[in-house]
Amino acid sequence: MKTIFIPLFALWMCSIRPATAQEPVTVSFSNPVLQESKFIQASTNLQGIYALETLVTGKIAGKRYRLDLVHVADGRENRRMSMNESVCASDTLEFFLASRPVGADSVCIALRSPIERICTLGITGTDRCILMETFPEQTPTTDKAIPVAAFCQGEPIEIPLPDESVFRGLHYCSVRDGHLHPSKWHERFKLKDYLYFEIYFTDTPTTENK
Repeated sequence: MKTIFIPLFALWMCSIRPATAQEPVTVSFSNPVLQESKFIQASTNLQGIYALETLVTGKIAGKRYRLDLVHVADGRENRRMSMNESVCASDTLEFFLASRPVGADSVCIALRSPIERICTLGITGTDRCILMETFPEQTPTTDKAIPVAAFCQGEPIEIPLPDESVFRGLHYCSVRDGHLHPSKWHERFKLKDYLYFEIYFTDTPTTENK
């Protein structure tokens, strides 16, 4: 028995592979325009420019990742890769985006991460869309897709007024503070046409985070 047990045990030990550990990360957002002078802030407002900076921090130095752009129209996702795979140079990834409507159905978006890209995208009602934070539903980890920004309208709302008329508008805070993955915004907030960006750490087995 002993001469049989030892080789089998050794074979079993050799067959065990250490699983790639998922690492928790922190996602934080800021508006870089608010750090500028009053003149710059007024200029961006007049031009309809929005800006958003997202930081992803954790034990990610050396990890490979890619950034995807997702266009959601009537609940259907059109996913396309907007940047080839890159390697995290440190434990912090910085994503900077700026947007400016260039027509009723077109927006120009500048992205820097880590290289700068400028693209013009078709999306309905760009004059009512803003760059928006994508607060996570739960603590993000490197084995799941991590949304880092969105460009969308707010949730349509109707408020009855004392004169029996109805005020119709858009509520952006409900979307921002909903802590839902952007893929769920169409169903939850009745958003018809919007964009979002998310990263994948490609050297870690990735599971859906939706």
